Amino acid sequence: MPKRNFAKIFSVATAAVLLSLGQSARALEIAPYFHAWSGGTLTEAKRVAGLDSATLAFAITKGTCSLDQDLLNKLPDARTYVGAGGQLIISFGGQNGVYAEIACKDDNQLFNLLDRLIVDSGTRRIDWDVEGHQLLDVDGTARRTRVLVRLQAKYPDLYTSFTLPGWLRGVDANSMNLLKTTIAAGVRISMVNVMTMSFGLENLRTMVVPSTVAQASIMTFRAAVSQMATLYPNKTQAQLHAMMGMTPMIGKNDDGSTFSLVDAKTIADFAKANGIGLLSYWSFQRDQAQASNASTDLGSFSGVAQSNYQFLNIFKTAGGSVVPTPTPTVTVTSSPTPVSTCGSSAWVQGKQYAVGSIVSYSNGTQYKANFANPGYDPTISTYFWSQYICAVSSTASIATAPAPAPIPAPAPTCSSSAWVQGKQYAAGSIVSYSNGTQYKANFANPGYDPTISTYFWSQYICAVSSTASIATAPAPAPIPAPAPTCNSSTWTQGKQYSAGSVVTYSNGLKYKANFANPGYNPTISTYFWSRYAC
Repeated sequence: MPKRNFAKIFSVATAAVLLSLGQSARALEIAPYFHAWSGGTLTEAKRVAGLDSATLAFAITKGTCSLDQDLLNKLPDARTYVGAGGQLIISFGGQNGVYAEIACKDDNQLFNLLDRLIVDSGTRRIDWDVEGHQLLDVDGTARRTRVLVRLQAKYPDLYTSFTLPGWLRGVDANSMNLLKTTIAAGVRISMVNVMTMSFGLENLRTMVVPSTVAQASIMTFRAAVSQMATLYPNKTQAQLHAMMGMTPMIGKNDDGSTFSLVDAKTIADFAKANGIGLLSYWSFQRDQAQASNASTDLGSFSGVAQSNYQFLNIFKTAGGSVVPTPTPTVTVTSSPTPVSTCGSSAWVQGKQYAVGSIVSYSNGTQYKANFANPGYDPTISTYFWSQYICAVSSTASIATAPAPAPIPAPAPTCSSSAWVQGKQYAAGSIVSYSNGTQYKANFANPGYDPTISTYFWSQYICAVSSTASIATAPAPAPIPAPAPTCNSSTWTQGKQYSAGSVVTYSNGLKYKANFANPGYNPTISTYFWSRYAC
């Protein structure tokens, strides 16, 4: 990224599109960069400005294997933002600071740092902004690549992207070498984001027609697409567009050029027409109202006359959708209809729900509101919603004829095999996980972990036929039900828990530790904890 004259780090890191199989269509994502060091919160920006996606920048170090305090201070806000349905990418690297893959001197250190960040932030979307001399750091690249392979094995739905410096002829040779090395190691790259900024006034005048930053950005993007085609020869042009993004610097750039409101509309139209996966910009905090084209503080303003969030709203006009995928076929097996003791309505985004509300999601699963909320997505906001199993009462018909002979108990009506990582599963497949729980595949998937990839799997309760045993002797008096035989203590953040520990969370629900952990939040760290019925 070109040099910045601001006191803080003004590099750009990728904002990425969540490439989720099984969705009928994926909309282009508009994800501005949000300063970790600035005031204000992501949660407030979502409420006031409609900032539904954002990239938190930057995750850097001061030379030791620990993240900068500015980023750490934003993590509680990040969890709230994600819990409210916000799509968050955390950007590593940038122009300044010591990269984590260099500061952490061994693979385990870097793995643990990233793993803890995923847990603490509530997001599994990480970008790597690699630029300048960092592109030449062989050891850093090798460590990053090895750790990403391990992380993607643990989190199959981990979003991994790279932000790289762009020029009129695409990305440079060092960037291409980094991508080749990463791909060859088996890392799944979700997004390649090209920085399109500070081209130079003379270059715009002599090399770009018309000589606008928007046109230079389009030239850069097209050149980068041709480069990506050599790395992914089996992808179509549309698929390449969908896994690529472009990120300008709004308003005044460091070289004296200006990315204007007209440029923003040009880029939005180009993105919509070409099915681009990502539009972002540097930065949300600079997208503020100012009356004139003054550039006194380019760290806080764009330097062009505009209204609040005008660049964001222009980019949102791109709309559109990218890479439609077939809607999964759901096969319904006919069975007797039980008498339900609960009722639910279809979940509606943005509708106000009271605590205790029960809704049906589009995946066929029911959810119950742990707390009142303004229509947060139940599959994302697991703090506000929990999966709900409707209680069903069976009807019994007693005959007056002579009692029949006892009927042997039938076998359960479902079967499952042990889940195998990497095995291809069809929609509807039922597996048993090592924690003793059964899961059913919502969509076909290549063996994603059921305890992590909750989009692809749902917890499943095997339906078992009831037996009717008719006694010939007088019926004994009913025996009072014994009290539950399990105990739990209140969950405490930071406390060390062993595998099998049972805790009660503040929402009144119990959770059981799948693995030992240092007090990770049960409502966020679903890899380490599972809902538990005493």
